[in-house]
Amino acid sequence: MSRAEGASAPDAVDAARYGRDFAEVYDEIFPASTVPDGAAAWLADLAEGSGAPAGAGLRVLELGAGTGRVLLPLLDELRRRGRRTSATAVDVSPEMLDLLAAAAEAPAGDAPPHEVATVVADISSEGVAGPHDLVLCVCATISMILSPESQERAVALAAEALGDDGVLVLETHHDAVVRGMFAAGPHVQYLVPYGPHRALATFGDLDGDRWDVEHVWITPDETRRLGETSRLTSVAELDGYAARAGLELVSRHSDLAGAGFGPTSVLSVGVYRRARTT
Repeated sequence: MSRAEGASAPDAVDAARYGRDFAEVYDEIFPASTVPDGAAAWLADLAEGSGAPAGAGLRVLELGAGTGRVLLPLLDELRRRGRRTSATAVDVSPEMLDLLAAAAEAPAGDAPPHEVATVVADISSEGVAGPHDLVLCVCATISMILSPESQERAVALAAEALGDDGVLVLETHHDAVVRGMFAAGPHVQYLVPYGPHRALATFGDLDGDRWDVEHVWITPDETRRLGETSRLTSVAELDGYAARAGLELVSRHSDLAGAGFGPTSVLSVGVYRRARTT
């Protein structure tokens, strides 16, 4: 496991706070079960469809990798398929990457550790040298960048990291559905139970494109306040960023297992490749 340190731009401040606030409880609030069944297989299919010959090694990059709840099951799946994989995980939070590194060193069962290079950096100001067969920017990472200019720069850097036949996967909240949640006013609140004596209370505020969320994580041992701020980013904006970076939309889905996308889909998952010239 290797670690590199990068610079942090102003837009990364709230994302860094997110890492500090959530790291210790992230996998309790967002356990592996919240990633849809079939996600690892679907993402592995995308990686293998990038044009790399059968049996050849693959290069995978995740931007905003967090604790690895998407990346590490993908590496498990690619290993099961006999694919050698070089993986890089980038996040603005060293706390999150420390948890990812520990999990990569101790996979389930008797499997050997995964080799994952970790990079602490702001994805809107620093790129990672390619070429990569698959670049992931999922779990609403792009929306935690708080200006459209910096979001577009992040997508451009992601595009630069792709190989000629590589695939970029961008996942965030479906803006139309989120705005519908606030149809009655700029504030929402709800309580999600997590079994006996455990719950997450959430208070959301939407002001234009700025979406502030405060959580209270309640367990028998503690009550912890957690905060996050994101920029509600439209599907059209994401497609525009990608197009100006030389990419074209291949397909859109509602989750990381490739389910169909529609007007009521809570999430938008766009799959992009380099635009073909005729």
